[in-house]
Order: sequence, then structure tokens, then C-alpha cells
Amino acid sequence: PLVRELIVEELAEVGLSVAEAASAEVALAVIVDDAPPPSVIVTDVNLGAGMDGIALAGEVRRRWPKVCLVVVSGDTTNFERLPPGACE
Repeated sequence: PLVRELIVEELAEVGLSVAEAASAEVALAVIVDDAPPPSVIVTDVNLGAGMDGIALAGEVRRRWPKVCLVVVSGDTTNFERLPPGACE
């Protein structure tokens, strides 16, 4: 939560419109409710219980292929699991 809060504050301070979600499932619900979908999604790999950030990236790529994904992790082996096109 603290890292999410810091990222939200930093992005908002530079004038970006930011929506935050405490889980992948909540993020997907927020995206579905928005029209059009966001330009960029920032997620950590480790999101706690439920879907992780890699699964979230895959679902976003499947539903909204043009949304840019920023996936962060302290463990670089996680990046081998990213969906195709996530690192363009």
C-alpha cells in the first residue's frame, strides 16, 4: 500500500490522471468501468492474495492490447513470465 500510494502521488504531481487499485481484480473492474481504458497500467508482480501482476498483465494484454504495461518487481526472474508484447 505504501509503494502504491507513493507512485500514485508522484504520477498525480506531474499532472497525470491516476486511479489506484488494491488488487488485480479491483484493477480489472476499474478498467471495465472506465471508457476508454487507461493508456498505461503500472503493477507490481507481487499483489498479495489473488491474481498476481503477471496474470494481470496477461489479462490486460488479452482484453486491451494497446494498453501500455509497466510491471515492476524486485526479482528479475519474474520478467520471463510476462505476456508477449509487455516489454516493447
